[in-house]
Amino acid sequence: MNGYTNCLRIAMVSPYDFSHPGGVNSHVAHLSRGLTQAGHQVNIIAPCSYPANIQSDVKFHSMGNCIPIKYQGSIARVSLSLLQKQRVKRILAEDSYDIIHVHEPLAPLIPLWFLEYSKCINIGTFHANIGQSTLYNVTKPLIQRWHKRLHGRIAVSQTAKQSIENYFPGSYNIIPNGIDTNHFVDSAHPLPEFSDGKINLLFVGRIERKKGLKYLLLAFKRVKLLHANIRLIIVGPGKLDSECTDILKTLNIEDIVIVGEIPYLQLPRYYASAHIFCCPSIGPESFGIVLLEAMASGVPVIASDIQGYNEIIKPGYEGLLVTPNEPSDMEQSILYFINNPHLRSQMGNVAKITAQRYSWVSITKIIEEFYYQHLNNQPFIKAVNA
Repeated sequence: MNGYTNCLRIAMVSPYDFSHPGGVNSHVAHLSRGLTQAGHQVNIIAPCSYPANIQSDVKFHSMGNCIPIKYQGSIARVSLSLLQKQRVKRILAEDSYDIIHVHEPLAPLIPLWFLEYSKCINIGTFHANIGQSTLYNVTKPLIQRWHKRLHGRIAVSQTAKQSIENYFPGSYNIIPNGIDTNHFVDSAHPLPEFSDGKINLLFVGRIERKKGLKYLLLAFKRVKLLHANIRLIIVGPGKLDSECTDILKTLNIEDIVIVGEIPYLQLPRYYASAHIFCCPSIGPESFGIVLLEAMASGVPVIASDIQGYNEIIKPGYEGLLVTPNEPSDMEQSILYFINNPHLRSQMGNVAKITAQRYSWVSITKIIEEFYYQHLNNQPFIKAVNA
């Protein structure tokens, strides 16, 4: 290959508060680390409410505080500060980048300013399943200009691709999210407090409406009537809403452990303690990173049959898919796994094999090749087998 083949200077831009966990920021952190290990110079640039808490082996530029905005059943923490516009100009003037890689490139406001003032190759990754968006319909004529400044466009799934194409048609390459298959392994040690012979169901994710925890609690309540020897472990940030709190009042609280947010390094031990991973999200979702974490850990999955999730889980292979918003479907699938431990083990093994296709080592190489192809003005032909 002629042209760019060696060390690149890359600005990795996220619109979301980097001090809060989330799928996009996790993607940014892992991709940046992989590219740095491959010999490239990467700077992560993102708003950050608590920059002192950031522990990163990649250079990090904080772009100030954020404002929490409710959007599609979740909370998006983005910067709306007009003062950061000059900061973006200064960063671009001081650092001679080869690549500006903007994640959720049409989100406010920092990604838009990087696209506005960048003079190098602009790559955008679209992570979200937008669904029906009045905001995009209204603002499309305005933000079309920034979409056109992207030289290369990536979508993390077919769902994400179709979602953004509804508003901004164009050429998009599907390159999925990755998983650290060296971190999430089935050889991790289970936590002793959960190694008492009970069957452990695990939920990992933000506690918010769209993650569907209410439906898992209702299913657990019904399963508990038939199998006393089970436990539900809930891991993730956020507070239970009134509906979940009311359900909990009718259950034996000793059999439900609400852990809260935990450090990333501790997550493998929770997966290692689980017999079944439950993901009852009602959507919209574009991908399922927590599904991959469970799969890489050798844990069979019960997930909602929604876009994004059903691209990863093949029913009867890596796990089971259930109708969203239906506790009875979740209940029956949990009972199926409880009553068929050999199938539980078999699907866990298949899940582990499937997860290897999404290793960050492989995904980083594909994105690196995507960069080179655009820098050298060649068509990207790398196949993504995921």
